[in-house]
Amino acid sequence: GCFLRQGALFVHFDLGRWDVAGRLANEAESLTHGGSHMDRYGISRWAELSVASGAPEAAARLDRLWELIGDAPIEGQFSGPYHIARAELALWAGRPAEALDIVDAGVAALAAIPWSWYLVRLHRVGARAAADLADVARALRDPQLGQDASRRGNVLRADRERVFNASLQRQIGPARKATIAELATSVAEDTRLEATSGVSAWREALSAWRGVERPYLVGYVRWREAEACLATGDRSGAAEALSEAAAIAGGLGAKPLLKAIESLTARARIRLVTAGVGQASEAEASTTSPADPFGLTPREREVLALLTKGWTNRQIAGNLFISENTAGVHVSHIIGKLDARGRTDAAAIAVRLGLDQTP
Repeated sequence: GCFLRQGALFVHFDLGRWDVAGRLANEAESLTHGGSHMDRYGISRWAELSVASGAPEAAARLDRLWELIGDAPIEGQFSGPYHIARAELALWAGRPAEALDIVDAGVAALAAIPWSWYLVRLHRVGARAAADLADVARALRDPQLGQDASRRGNVLRADRERVFNASLQRQIGPARKATIAELATSVAEDTRLEATSGVSAWREALSAWRGVERPYLVGYVRWREAEACLATGDRSGAAEALSEAAAIAGGLGAKPLLKAIESLTARARIRLVTAGVGQASEAEASTTSPADPFGLTPREREVLALLTKGWTNRQIAGNLFISENTAGVHVSHIIGKLDARGRTDAAAIAVRLGLDQTP
């Protein structure tokens, strides 16, 4: 019973039935089972769900999984989910360089395993990590970091082409469709890495994921599609994409994704046409203040945090009990220090670097 529930958990996660997956996980954990072997089997099946749902115990579970598999012979069914989930956890925490290190280690570990399904998923996460690191480099105006992101992304891309080609040569039916969707998403992430227009690439990935019933990835792709739409000035397209993304994330209980969607929605001042938004953000606020490379004052950090919510100068002034003119001066200073193109760009830089929390 324990083994069957753990296997079913993995399926229900992919199909977007997270309430069922959570129930099965709790049931499996409560049953008497065969010790450490079943522990590593269960945690590996639970790993991606724990991270995607924002479970507070996700990091501890991954630590425990690594204790169980770190010194053992590599098995794809354990090492694959571990590296995928650990990298995504780092990405949601705003640590793309760490995520890339995890992906590199996972790719090396899984390279000799004939069954490459986990490698396919891991490469998709790696493409995201490289693109996120490039975004950080652009926000910091750090060309050396940008070159490093591009180099590492291109190394992964070369290996990815080999992995995907090998997979597609021997797959048929739904398995092949899923690999095509993974590849389309990786290609769309490459547009973020290279800072090129990616709307059509994200829509191609969306079409692919719709065909294999993976709602979490549909929600993720729609969030990225909205970012790409906003970069081209297509606010209506962004609003449509964000509305569906928020509905999916809220329905699943995908708290980190929902928080990212709400943040983009606020910065772009877009009103969503969906219910259930706003249920996951408050509990996800960071309790630590990241390093500030721009020399912002404490008051400017407070103003910047409100800027990321899409607030006007009048709203900022009312919240901080200062004049609207003073709020405007703070906003101007922030834009200058961040070398941003405007208040929306300043808010985007803050979110990318984790500066959207007050010190």
